[in-house]
Amino acid sequence: MSQKYQWYILKVASNKEKKVKCFLENEIQGTKYEDIVKEIHIPTEKVYTIKQGKKKIKEKNVLPGYILISADLTNLALVHTICKVNGVIGFLTSGGRYSKTMGPKAVPEKEINQILHYGDEYFDGNSDEKLKLESPFLIGEVIKVIDGPFREFTGTIDKVLEDRNKVVVIIKIFGRETPTELRYNQVEKIY
Repeated sequence: MSQKYQWYILKVASNKEKKVKCFLENEIQGTKYEDIVKEIHIPTEKVYTIKQGKKKIKEKNVLPGYILISADLTNLALVHTICKVNGVIGFLTSGGRYSKTMGPKAVPEKEINQILHYGDEYFDGNSDEKLKLESPFLIGEVIKVIDGPFREFTGTIDKVLEDRNKVVVIIKIFGRETPTELRYNQVEKIY
């Protein structure tokens, strides 16, 4: 009998995704379920922030409180084994509910592909790594320009353009307030 791997959504305690994933892998490893569970995945994306002029890369959880499992979950004993792991709330079932007792509902391939490839459109031109800049700026914050023709000027953030990784900064030039659009990496907060 060939196995039909599908993706399922498992609701877990928020901020415990990595711990639950580790527990699941340990619970399944070395058992008859090892061949039934193909992959346990926490959807993340790499983001970077700029602090004091230095770029710092970190992984950010895209779906806090959720883990994706690729498996053949026609085996109800496996579903029970997964649901008894500490921190597991339950599988997504029909009707959009989470349950430890009802059979899990597979996620359509189109939707799972969107989740698995989320953030692929962001690219850091200095490397082959795809990155997204996490907006570290708030409207009204005072910043210093660290790159470009207005280097060393200070200003106030008027707008945050997250979709373009830019901010509109009001800079005083020749005694006149001038809105200037700058990339996130051209400015830094004044602490």
